[in-house]
Amino acid sequence: MKITNEAELMSLLTKDIEECKKNRIVLQAGHFPLLYCNEGAIEAIEEWGHFSRYTLELACQLGNYARDIGKNVEFTFWVDDKTYRDRSRLNHRQMSKIKRELYQERSGKTAELPSVYKEIMKQ
Repeated sequence: MKITNEAELMSLLTKDIEECKKNRIVLQAGHFPLLYCNEGAIEAIEEWGHFSRYTLELACQLGNYARDIGKNVEFTFWVDDKTYRDRSRLNHRQMSKIKRELYQERSGKTAELPSVYKEIMKQ
């Protein structure tokens, strides 16, 4: 099936949420790449233009709807940690260490989202 516009996409996803028999909905959105530098991994949310923010904004709209109809909502974020590795002068071992540190900081119960994502989700 080809989806031709945002309204059609949102309509189909809203219907999926309504028809889902599960009480928990997990939305995956806000995809972004990592850039590696000596100071660490940079969550390059602006690297792909508005795409990363846009997908999260749509997912938040769906999440609000799902909550309104009684679903528990969670989010997952896909991180492209390979595409821009060649831009870095760091070796594989250094990049792996930097990536692991970032993932530990951004995962689990004490996870902290990048500030731009916190703002989107707050709205």
